[in-house]
Amino acid sequence: MSKTIEYLADQAVLMVTGGRPTIEGIDKREVRAMVRDAIPVVARNEYFENYKAFNQSDVQGQWLVPFQISLTNNSTLNLKQAVLPESYIALPKNRGVVKVQAQGMVFPQMNYDKYEMLKGGALLSFLDKPSYAILSNTILILPTCVDPIRFTSVVVTLAVANSTTLTESQGLLVLNYILPNLRLRMGMPADMVTDQNPNVK
Repeated sequence: MSKTIEYLADQAVLMVTGGRPTIEGIDKREVRAMVRDAIPVVARNEYFENYKAFNQSDVQGQWLVPFQISLTNNSTLNLKQAVLPESYIALPKNRGVVKVQAQGMVFPQMNYDKYEMLKGGALLSFLDKPSYAILSNTILILPTCVDPIRFTSVVVTLAVANSTTLTESQGLLVLNYILPNLRLRMGMPADMVTDQNPNVK
């Protein structure tokens, strides 16, 4: 468990309980799950806010992380594929994937449907390097007509929303996002009589 997620979960519980959490209170595992789910939402919201305010379609640098991902075979499409990590931020027009490279080559992005139409024709032979397409949280490596894929992994620069890429100000946004639901959850009446709730009926 990440220390950042643990810390934000603790702060959320303290804020909702007025600094006095009880044993009968919410299970902290639920709060950790809420924090983990809120991080990508905050990242996407920040992207759209920047886009509206500055007409900036690039992902901010603090979300970008390079990953080395091994290629596997996609037997359905007969292509090599790299499965994206769970923390990848899916953004419009696949802007969450910033760069795909291997063996010193940076690959251009191509629409998979366009590749399917060109496959088997002479036009693909004019490409000097493979390209890639993104389908359902997967990067497909699209070979040219001439050269098969000989490398076994790719380095992918991705927009990633997790505790590593989260800044302090974004941590506050995460808390702001989960607190209404957490207060609603904590506001449910206790179902048993305890020292803290002696008058429950």
